[in-house]
Amino acid sequence: MNIFFLDENTDICAKYHVDRHVIKMILESAQLLCTAIRVMYGKKTIIITPLGKKKIVYLLPEETYYFKKIIKKIVMFNTDGELITIEEISYKLILSSGLYIQTHINHPCSIWVRENLNNWLYVYDLMYALEKEWQYRYETDRRHKSVLQLEHTDIIDLAIISLSDKPMTKPRLAMPDEYKTDDPVKSYQNYYKFGKKDLLIYTKRNRPDWL
Repeated sequence: MNIFFLDENTDICAKYHVDRHVIKMILESAQLLCTAIRVMYGKKTIIITPLGKKKIVYLLPEETYYFKKIIKKIVMFNTDGELITIEEISYKLILSSGLYIQTHINHPCSIWVRENLNNWLYVYDLMYALEKEWQYRYETDRRHKSVLQLEHTDIIDLAIISLSDKPMTKPRLAMPDEYKTDDPVKSYQNYYKFGKKDLLIYTKRNRPDWL
């Protein structure tokens, strides 16, 4: 979980993301956005899964849920060499709002996103910029499933209700101390240049000048 704050402009920031992060961070951005709303506006609730396990969910007002049964068939051979089929049963939690369940609520980036509406909107805009960059690099017109899922929710209205409308605050630095400076952009660029040097692949893009 992270927000790679590689530039204050979200479109430029997305272009600076390596291929792996372009793919990965769209989902993580969506999760951070949903987590902020759930923690600030939801009610911490313990629910019991069909398997008898306890699960904590920050439920939104009037939000309902159910568990969808998932049956996975595993085909294998037994010790006698006979072909057998085993059914593996699990349950997926479905929430009526369409928002993702909360995750990593104590992570520095997660705390930063819910500090105010403008922090949240930066990540919201970055998610869309990353989707656009994903479409460009991989030459597809498909929409990313995480973005589509949030488009079918009231996420903007919920964010306005949940978060204070204050100026954007200084982003948190989720990285080893050796890369940190007083400037978040410079810090994340250092983190990329030295801490992520094995991931520096840019399909259809030149490497940023600062690498």
